[in-house]
Amino acid sequence: MSLPDLSSLAESVQEQVRERYASVVDTTERGAPPGERGNAYGELGLLLMAAGYNDTAASCYLHALALAPNIAR
Repeated sequence: MSLPDLSSLAESVQEQVRERYASVVDTTERGAPPGERGNAYGELGLLLMAAGYNDTAASCYLHALALAPNIAR
C-alpha cells in the first residue's frame, strides 16, 4: 500500500498521515501480532477517511478487517 498525494492537505495533517503510515510499515516489518497491525491499519484508515481519501481508507479498513476481524472499527 502506498499513500496518495497529500500535498493538498495542511502540513500538520500530512504529518499525522505519515506518522500513521509509518506505524503500519513498522508493525508489518517487525512482524507484530495481527491485532496490532490491524489497529495500525484502522487508525490510518480513520485519518485518511477524515481527509477525504475514501478509496485508500477503504483499503486500510479491509486490511484491518483481514488482520483482526473481531476488533470493531
